[in-house]
Amino acid sequence: DEKNQSIIVSGESGAGKTVSAKYAMRFFATVGGSANDTNVEEKVLASSPIME
Repeated sequence: DEKNQSIIVSGESGAGKTVSAKYAMRFFATVGGSANDTNVEEKVLASSPIME
């Protein structure tokens, strides 16, 4: 059973939210990708500006 999940990164200005979110996205893109689809990481990381 796959379920939709969310991660909320919150904190004060200058606390490192953007950097932390990029690390999390890179991790999930890496572990979620497969050998057949090498563009998964690129697609997830390219969505960073949209997520902000």
